Amino acid sequence: MKQDDVDAIVNTVNCVGVMGKGIALQFKNKWPDNFDLYQATCRAGEVRPGKMHVFDAVAYAQPHYIINFPTKDHWRGNSKMSFIKEGLRDLVEQVERRQLKPGCSPYSFDSIKAANAAPTFL
Repeated sequence: MKQDDVDAIVNTVNCVGVMGKGIALQFKNKWPDNFDLYQATCRAGEVRPGKMHVFDAVAYAQPHYIINFPTKDHWRGNSKMSFIKEGLRDLVEQVERRQLKPGCSPYSFDSIKAANAAPTFL
């Protein structure tokens, strides 16, 4: 996972507090404090579609924030496009509120592709 000189990175999650495989498991292992807070917030019923769960990663040099992006209800289910569309709106708000710079290199293929794709969901 590359996180050099970025303000935030995004982790796609479910709403039940499980990070059992894939990228989510890498996040769980690398940033256990993020996982603990995310899981507790899920148990309290506060992680839901359309709402970012933002972890302030002050204990780590980079990134400054981990943005947990709910894309599905349960880890066994599939991600839902409606959750992604709702979430993109809140993601934009979180980025603007914190004045975060993008995690992709400026003018790289990924940042251009991401910038062009996002409006189609909003």
